[in-house]
Formats: sequence, C-alpha cells, structure tokens
Amino acid sequence: MIDINQIINLEKYPINDIGSLKYKELTNYTRKQLNEDGCCVLPNFIKPDSIRKMKDEVDRNLSKIYFTSDKHNPYFTKDDKTLPEDHPKRIFTVRQSGYLNSDDLEKDSDLNKFYDLEEMLKFVSDSLEVFPLYTWADP
Repeated sequence: MIDINQIINLEKYPINDIGSLKYKELTNYTRKQLNEDGCCVLPNFIKPDSIRKMKDEVDRNLSKIYFTSDKHNPYFTKDDKTLPEDHPKRIFTVRQSGYLNSDDLEKDSDLNKFYDLEEMLKFVSDSLEVFPLYTWADP
C-alpha cells in the first residue's frame, strides 16, 4: 500500500480529498495557471525527503535514461513563413529531455510509488480537464 502522505504535502495540496473545498480550490488554481501561463508551479508539492530519494534513484539509473533534443516553438507547430520573423510561432528553441522508463524504476521507490498514485492521475486529469487520462505503460 502506498502511503501518499510520505510523498506529497497533503496539508497544502490535498489531492487525496477529491470532494473537498480545498481540492476544488486547488484544481481551480492549477487550471487558472495552466490557462494563463501554460504551466503551473506548486512549491513543496513533493516532500523534501521524498525529493531526495527520487533524485538519488535517478542518479543511480543515469545510464538507463534516454535523452532527446528537439526544436520547437511555444505552440509546437511548424514554421509558418507567412508570419513576420519575430512572431512567436516563428521563434524556435531547443528543448532537451531525459526519460527514465517506468519499468526501470526501482520497485519500492518513492518515484515508482508517485508514478502509480491514482490520486495523482486524477489530480492531473482534473487540472488539465482531460478525461480520461492514463499513465504511460512501458512494454
């Protein structure tokens, strides 16, 4: 059984209390941030001890990480040469990402537990207003 309280700061972010007023206020806040800024920052969402454990796990598995480098604009669209050169759809930046497959996560790790949290999946789904939302399943 996953003890969500060991990983997530539930006092500040009650993602396990879906019917509560605090949960509704939280998802209203995340939706507003996503709609206005395209991202949402939740300071201290994951508890410091859990962050440390997750970082340590990633460090132990650096050789298994798949790295990519992509070039994109803020809209993830192709270059539109009909627009002025300074238009946001014409400004491309390089994004580098690293991926650790879920089947490479350590079985009892906080990172694996976090990945499997139904409460987290529901919270992200409610925040993005995407229903249903599924976790990625590596073969």
